Amino acid sequence: MPRYYFNVHNSIGLVEDEEGRDFADLGAARAAALKGAREVIAGDAAEGIVDLRGRLDVIDSAGTVVLTLRFTEAVEVLRPDEDEPGPANPAPTAS
Repeated sequence: MPRYYFNVHNSIGLVEDEEGRDFADLGAARAAALKGAREVIAGDAAEGIVDLRGRLDVIDSAGTVVLTLRFTEAVEVLRPDEDEPGPANPAPTAS
């Protein structure tokens, strides 16, 4: 089974995966990278910030980057419409 390493590039800098994990194929490694990217984003969101500028590189045992997953690919960002009530645009209150 091939071994893949997952290096995270984000606001902290580079966090290198020195152990790696075995996966049946690149598709399974991509699914793990997607989950990992979402976990990083969720951790940041719990601290009050969502920084989608990062990426996760999947590297094979030969040291070749075989996949780059940008954080923007890991989530779908839904934004409220300008007319929709929200913190920046509260609904009028009845008097």
